[in-house]
Amino acid sequence: SPILFAIPVFMAFVGLEAWLAWRRGLKVYRLHDALTSINIGAMSETIRALLKLLSVAVYALVVERVGAFSWDLKSPWVWVLAFFMYDFFYYWFHRLSHEVRFWWAAHVNHHSSQEYNLSTAHRQPWTGVLVGTWAPWFVLALIGFPPHMIFLQSGFNLLYQDWLHTQAIRRMPGWF
Repeated sequence: SPILFAIPVFMAFVGLEAWLAWRRGLKVYRLHDALTSINIGAMSETIRALLKLLSVAVYALVVERVGAFSWDLKSPWVWVLAFFMYDFFYYWFHRLSHEVRFWWAAHVNHHSSQEYNLSTAHRQPWTGVLVGTWAPWFVLALIGFPPHMIFLQSGFNLLYQDWLHTQAIRRMPGWF
């Protein structure tokens, strides 16, 4: 998972954000809250890594038995397509996770901080695998994307979402 390699970068940005907030006199970090977020993230990533093995096996079976296409994995356009398809399904699943109580129960800890800062992004639920958060990406397996590509896209998706959890960026340009 690219997430494991990005952890030092995540922590550096958390430190940078905390330092910038302190210099500006902003109270966006409380030590115990930030440590809780980082702890939840570490436990979540450890447990999810183990539970993902089951998902990989299921996806591999689906691709082998039902996969509709054989993608040229050397083409960068296939990776771009997979990225945007993954993100599309993630958006709708994330939205449902806010509206369907069953999935909200697994997602709510991500929103349990009193602060909104980069450490909060790491409050990821480990229970997602148990409640079927992997199910929306079956479509990617059904159309032939191999499991390793799906899980890499999962990591890339989390990487680019990390910076969204900050007050340091007040407003993005309209085109974005």
